[in-house]
Amino acid sequence: MLLAYAKSVLDKFKKRGIIPPMQSSITLKRKDTMSNYTPTMIAEMQLAESFTYDSASAFAQDHSLSVRSVISKIKHLGLDYTPKPKTVSSAGPRVSKADIVDAIALALDADPESLAGLSKSDARALSALLMAIR
Repeated sequence: MLLAYAKSVLDKFKKRGIIPPMQSSITLKRKDTMSNYTPTMIAEMQLAESFTYDSASAFAQDHSLSVRSVISKIKHLGLDYTPKPKTVSSAGPRVSKADIVDAIALALDADPESLAGLSKSDARALSALLMAIR
């Protein structure tokens, strides 16, 4: 009986064009969306035409916005953005633990298969062992 009443109330809402209170606001298409960017800010961004990470962070700091938000807006507007270059590790090529175990086996004239359990050890300990053997 309660279900029938709820269905009749829902039907009345639908006929009148009223959105029932249980419908999520996410599914609604709102026309009055808010933005952190004023038209003058957007115009200022379009005048600059291209941005780097440093210029985007300066713009963000001047307008109390996050750098990620500014970069997203730049890309949304279709403006040119040059990201900061990725840092390259100065440590050189990485050496795997399996390579260190193979070097230990070679230094001891042992079968690498017999020392396979060493690959579960700490890389620093394996390197120290290799240096002690040589």
